[in-house]
Amino acid sequence: MKYKNSNQRTKDYLSKFDKNKVLQNLVGTDTPIILDIGANIGQTVDKLKTIWEHAVIHSIEPLPDAYQQLYLTKGRLPGVHVYNTAIGSTNGWQDFNINKHQPMLSGFYKLNADSKDSIAINKPEKAHKNFLESETIQFPVITLDKFTSENNIDYIDMIKMDAQGAEPEILENGIETLKNTRIVLTELSFYDLYEKQCSFYDIEKTLIPLGFELFDIAHVSKNPMNGRTDWADLIYIKKN
Repeated sequence: MKYKNSNQRTKDYLSKFDKNKVLQNLVGTDTPIILDIGANIGQTVDKLKTIWEHAVIHSIEPLPDAYQQLYLTKGRLPGVHVYNTAIGSTNGWQDFNINKHQPMLSGFYKLNADSKDSIAINKPEKAHKNFLESETIQFPVITLDKFTSENNIDYIDMIKMDAQGAEPEILENGIETLKNTRIVLTELSFYDLYEKQCSFYDIEKTLIPLGFELFDIAHVSKNPMNGRTDWADLIYIKKN
């Protein structure tokens, strides 16, 4: 028997799977309960509803303008609930940095003016004008555990997170929620775009003791300027 090399195995994989297919197989139900942290204007809602028409999706977006679009375009869809708040490390109010160049870059952490990895900072083009300009305001913040408790969410098939570097703090303050969660799909940012960088350890120190294991690195974003990996989409699943 001739064993296939890595390139052949990857080719076979790509003929059968993409991120959505992997998630569909893992979730294993037509009516999943999903937490969408960092919903923006609802791009993830569209993708999730394509996979699971009857999913119940709790979409959370802190930015007022993005939330308004989310509410108007997705908030009336069957099974979709939208919330204008930030999930974080505390309950109350916290500084939130709104990026004026690209609101999707907004978050608890400021962009790093001394970044060595950011193309926009090191090799800026006209489109990157005022890339670092931001406004810091106070935002209402709630922990993951308090959010699920207040909204009577006692079981979650999948948590999706895209929180601009705040993913570790969200997990650390969501232990009780994670005990009743099967899958975590999270972006993890390795490069120095923000004043805080993340590593696998930052999220796995919370996930692994709760019985989760890394199932798939579903997407990798490579940096064409210096060759490093900027960020990745990771799928963690709770072991039976």
